[in-house]
Amino acid sequence: MVNFFRIYMLNMTTRLLKKVHYFIILMLVSGCVTAPPMTHEYRSNDNFPIPFNEAWELSNNFLTENVSAIDTADRKSGYIKTEEFNVPYEGFQYQSEYADCGTLGGLYVYHKIIGYYEIFIYESETNLTVVSAIPHYRASLWLGKSFKGWVPCRSRGYIEQLLMDDLGAKMQKSDPAVPQPENALDKEKDNNETGIAEPEINLTSDTELNNLMIKHETALQEIKKLNNEIIELKRKVNPGNNNKNPGEAELSDTESPL
Repeated sequence: MVNFFRIYMLNMTTRLLKKVHYFIILMLVSGCVTAPPMTHEYRSNDNFPIPFNEAWELSNNFLTENVSAIDTADRKSGYIKTEEFNVPYEGFQYQSEYADCGTLGGLYVYHKIIGYYEIFIYESETNLTVVSAIPHYRASLWLGKSFKGWVPCRSRGYIEQLLMDDLGAKMQKSDPAVPQPENALDKEKDNNETGIAEPEINLTSDTELNNLMIKHETALQEIKKLNNEIIELKRKVNPGNNNKNPGEAELSDTESPL
């Protein structure tokens, strides 16, 4: 699945570059383009520590609620394709947070911008689930009443970023190990009412945990040493009493005085 996805991405990138280059050359020659679409940086894929089925359901729900209806969904191959949708834009500068279709010159206009998404979901070798969003945008180019063709556009990353953020947010919300803000506030409120102050523990790394364990072990050794010195001192004070009281037995390395 991973190799198939990489080959697919390479082919799609090559095809898109050829289309964009052809379009730029054609439009520059005809004098209808003042600025070609730009390449925008955004996050189109991410790794999530959730099962494949959960990532699949979350991705499907997000697309149907925020993008468009599902055209193809193949759970076995981890492939989802949405239906085409109309992209909103403003004015004759065709400003859209979804896609960048460049700036037109002369009498050329875009009548509409449409798009669809392909989603690939698969499990990586590190037991994480990878979700990748592949955008497809294009604009219909017209000169008066004559349709000139479809112009490839570049994504601005709006949908992709929303998808990744939505997956991350719902993943944390569904994880019982991640404390929720409202629960933490309620717990703090209860503690304030009862006058109980909970000790704060902030372990930011395995190194701090190891240091605490070392300090704990050192403290136990010091307590054992002091206890044995007390027993030895009592023997010297009472030389006739060599029997150890049950509570005065020397501590072994595995025993704790606590």
